[in-house]
Amino acid sequence: MILPDRDRRFRFGNTRIPFFMAPYILVCLIFLFILTRIYKTKEYNIAGGKEYFVEEYKKLGKVTLVEKKAAISLLFLFLFILTSSWHGLDTLFGFIAAVVYLFLPGINVGKKEAVTKVNMGTIAFMVACCSIGTVGSSLGFDQLVTDLLSSLLQDADVYTVSYTIFGMGIIGKLVMTPLALINCLAAPLAQLGADLGMNSLGPINTLLLSTDMYVMPYQNSWTMAFFAMGMFRFKDFIKLNLLRCVLLLVAMGLLFIPWWGLLGAL
Repeated sequence: MILPDRDRRFRFGNTRIPFFMAPYILVCLIFLFILTRIYKTKEYNIAGGKEYFVEEYKKLGKVTLVEKKAAISLLFLFLFILTSSWHGLDTLFGFIAAVVYLFLPGINVGKKEAVTKVNMGTIAFMVACCSIGTVGSSLGFDQLVTDLLSSLLQDADVYTVSYTIFGMGIIGKLVMTPLALINCLAAPLAQLGADLGMNSLGPINTLLLSTDMYVMPYQNSWTMAFFAMGMFRFKDFIKLNLLRCVLLLVAMGLLFIPWWGLLGAL
């Protein structure tokens, strides 16, 4: 069965994706509650207390004209992404327009140095992440995944299918970045869902959720950057994220799958 165009609803500009992940709010609250019990936050004393933060806030001064112009750019980008399913334009156009606006005559928020000092390493890293998925698809990896899982999961229930895909995402994330993982597996998993008689959104949502299962700093670009700057200890990071991953693994079966089933996304 070939996935029809009308069912290709896993496009990441789709504004319903955050709605499908709504149970994550409860997961975060539970995780924060657990952390307060582990670290006994009521016994913590912050030097300076509330007065320190009030004083630092006053030092920021009034909002400048440049900051207001930058806020307009961010507001435009937010609205562009939020309405992408209505206007049908790729969300990348919004990012481009928001940046170009900052460099327009009369706006002058963007500076020459912002262009001349672009970190090409970051751009190369992003291209490499996309290339992994593209190369995998060109070599037929996506079709291999679809054929293999279709035969193995033909008579499986929705929990077995979802946890199998979840496990694939966890294993794949050990060697690939989230962007590369999504680029490589999104299409074959959508096709898998169609072959198994599921809504294609089910496998895609499961894949997206699996990208947040990380216990090592290198598995996410922002955690890797913070770790490189010495903002947290390695053992603390592993301990907290192992706890978070266990919580997310349980929430997958108790919250996310029932929620997606209620929304008709399985």
